[in-house]
Amino acid sequence: MPEFGYHTTGNEVASHFSSQIKGKTILITGCSPSSLGAETALTLSKHSPALLVLSGPAVEVNDYAEKVDILINNAGISGGKRKLNDARIEMQFATNHIGHFLFTNLLLPKMLADGGSNSGKPRIVNLTSRGHIFSGVRWDDINLSKVSEQEYPLVGYGQSKTANILFTVGLARRFGSRGVEAYSVHPGSIWTNLMRDLTTEEMMERGWCDADRKAKDNATFNWKSIQEGVSTTMVATLDPALGKNDNGAYLADSRVEKEDVKQYALDESDAERL
Repeated sequence: MPEFGYHTTGNEVASHFSSQIKGKTILITGCSPSSLGAETALTLSKHSPALLVLSGPAVEVNDYAEKVDILINNAGISGGKRKLNDARIEMQFATNHIGHFLFTNLLLPKMLADGGSNSGKPRIVNLTSRGHIFSGVRWDDINLSKVSEQEYPLVGYGQSKTANILFTVGLARRFGSRGVEAYSVHPGSIWTNLMRDLTTEEMMERGWCDADRKAKDNATFNWKSIQEGVSTTMVATLDPALGKNDNGAYLADSRVEKEDVKQYALDESDAERL
């Protein structure tokens, strides 16, 4: 097996595990233009999947649920001003976690009953971020009403990304004995439309871009290309060796990462509480 790492591309991983794609039905959320979701779909499409379902408001999910082998919960938002959705839930938490929680629960019973359209085990991949370090789940203030306007973008994003990891831990714990494999993925720092709600000034303050809104490296991280950004998703989606010992694991840089993840994001009691 090749040594995957920081600069591995999604195409390299997909080519290596091409047989794991052929004939599979794969559902991906968040496939807007120039996004990680779109790049994920394009990368997988080269290796003869039976069907790629790119989830959006017009998709009748029940038409595909009995056939889904792999669910990739990729959609997400970041930053912006604090606001609540129609259900009065803080928007980053609602979009990045609650939406995927509900969507996965819609699909899961039929994935469990069918066992996937092939003999392989159903697999769920949740896109998270190293940004989970900015906050655990604030159980006494889920809507972040006590957080300052200046702190909100990172705290809100951090809380939602911690929730993605905890959700993954919970899925593996609850349904691993029934064949479900679940993994959370930090794709790295990639310049996509995820930052559309952040102003140029906010990103310059963090050292992410110049005055022309062009990405630049800093002491904290180096930007990845979008192909490098989907490689870890490809590993979590396709590597058959993961299921032996790593169900519920957090992956980064195309491999399981155990050091660079906060323990509060792996806590099984908090996963159950969530």
